[in-house]
Amino acid sequence: MHDVTPGDPERRILDAVSSLARSLQAERERLARRLRELEDELDVLASRLDGEPALIAPAPLPRS
Repeated sequence: MHDVTPGDPERRILDAVSSLARSLQAERERLARRLRELEDELDVLASRLDGEPALIAPAPLPRS
């Protein structure tokens, strides 16, 4: 009969894939937040080009 529980090499692969999936999800969330920030900044810039005063000017983000 086939062994249904993963052995040590399979377990390490599954753990690595799971870790990578979590990392990718965190990066996707970080990029989504940054995209929202950039969209807000573009809205401010567009309103300035339209001659309307910007109500909220976003502060520059620290570079990491």
